[in-house]
Formats: sequence, C-alpha cells, structure tokens
Amino acid sequence: MREWWSKLARALHLRRGLDDDLSDEMRAHLELMTDDNLERGMPPGEACAAARRHFGNLTRTQERAREAWQFPRLETFLQDIRYGLRGIRKAPSFSLVVIFTLALGIGANTAIFSVVYSVLLRPLPYPRGERLVRLGESTAQASGIAVTWVNFQHWRAENTTFEDMAAITGAGMTFTGRGDAVVVNTRLVTISAFRLTGMTPMLGRLFTDADDKPGDAPTAIVTADFWQSRLGGDPHVIGESLELDGTPYEIIGVLSPGRKFLWRSAEVYLPLGRTQNPAEKRSEHRSIGGLGLLKPGITATEGKANLDAIMQAAGAQRSWP
Repeated sequence: MREWWSKLARALHLRRGLDDDLSDEMRAHLELMTDDNLERGMPPGEACAAARRHFGNLTRTQERAREAWQFPRLETFLQDIRYGLRGIRKAPSFSLVVIFTLALGIGANTAIFSVVYSVLLRPLPYPRGERLVRLGESTAQASGIAVTWVNFQHWRAENTTFEDMAAITGAGMTFTGRGDAVVVNTRLVTISAFRLTGMTPMLGRLFTDADDKPGDAPTAIVTADFWQSRLGGDPHVIGESLELDGTPYEIIGVLSPGRKFLWRSAEVYLPLGRTQNPAEKRSEHRSIGGLGLLKPGITATEGKANLDAIMQAAGAQRSWP
C-alpha cells in the first residue's frame, strides 16, 4: 500500500508538471504568432489580439488538456470497480454494456489527447526536432524579444552547448516583372536554417557562404508553390531573374514541396547575412528570430545558461528598445 501511495503522489506531481509545460507551450505559440503579425505590419496591440483569435480559447484548451491527463479520485475509482464487478456477476450480458462504456471513455480521452498533442505537444516536424529550441533575448522590461544580429553572431561563435544555430526574419516584398505587381511573403535566413529544418531543393541549390556576406550578388530560393503559381513551373527557371522591391535576384533553387518552417513560412527566401551590418543598436536591426539545435545530452536550461554567460561576457546588456 505504501508503494501505491508513492506512485499516486508521483502521478499528481507529474500532472502539475504537465500543467506548467502546457502553459509554456501555449505562451510560446502565441509569441510566434504575434511576431509573425508584427512582421506583416500590424500594430503591437492588434498583432497580439489577432494571435489570440487565431489560437482560440486559451482557457478551454487548458481545460481539455487537463481532462486528458486527469487522475480520478480514489473513492470514485474503487466504487466504479465494485459496481462493475457486481453487475457482471449478476448479469453476464451487462458486461457488454461495461465494455462499451469503457470503450467510449477511452475513445473520448484519446480524442482529447490527439487534439492537444497535434496542437501543442508533438515534437517539431524536423530532423532532431526534440533538440530544437527557439532563441530570444530578455531584458528587465521584456522577455522573449527578438535577437539582434550582433548578439546572434556572439552566440553562434562562442557557445559550447549548441550544435547549430539559425536566424530567420522577413517582411512582404513587391514582386514585379511577371504580370501585375504583387506582395509576396519573403523570409531572410542564415544558410544554416535549411540544415536545421531539413529543407532540400528539387531544382538548383541552397545558399552557401558565397551568397551570405554583405556585397555578395543577390540570390533567391523559391518554394514549389511559388514556382508553380508565379513562375509557371518552368523547369529552366534556375539562373533567371526575380525582381523584388525593384532589385533583381538570381533564382538559384526551388525547394521541395511539403516541408516548411513551423513559423515564418514564406514564398521566397533570401540570404540574411548579405543585408546585415555590425551596428549594435537594437533600433537598427530587423526583428530576428533564432533557432538552435542543442548538442546531444544538453538541456534547454543548460543552453540558456551558456548564452546568458556569453551575453554577460560580451557586455551586451542594453536598455529597451
């Protein structure tokens, strides 16, 4: 009996941990949606409100998740067993009703968990997704804010806990030269972004170091959907020009269909490093999102402590904004 009570205590403790994890996951998803809305030009208040509308009722989602992992009260559980055994003994046919009822209960819990898992709990749909974490900065005034390009370079060069890092940002750009002008969803990424997400080209190639430095010739990679809808699915599109905001970019690749970034998906990708400068003021930077791949055996807490130490050593504490 003592061992049973010990298991019960551990189960209740696990439930509290799951509740905390759920809150963290929901907050992270809202931050990602809000960042995306800000990059589309929404005011901060409207961006946050739109993210909450898109996500849905937070309280109801939490309630459904708690129902999925709820531990029934002991007396109710024992009473159900007694009634069930008594009914089966008195009327064997009643066992069919019992089994049917259990099947419904298990099915309902499975359905609830499936909804929660598909929205919040499943691993990121990338290679080594269980080790991928989102990177951001915090100050005394705000947390989870975008990374500056200078700090991202410090992290990438000096960390000892991450196997790889990527930076992602973007905005709408006007696509011209092929019919009517249209605003396309464009993302600027470091060349490591495709490595971390497992995105591969069906035509051409991905970015290399030769594309990603200030002064390099402008190059672009397009998605399969953009290639089909805007470029007519031309199999000879590699090497052609793509005009964005009046600047011609050489098309060097078409991505394979199916896989995309979990947040900040795009129609066209450009190399991020080509557009950055060494300025340290946050106001002179785009809103950059970070993605990190932890080394095997390293926890997110250990990775954060490592990046905190780098920030302190670099004297990177700044006022907001």
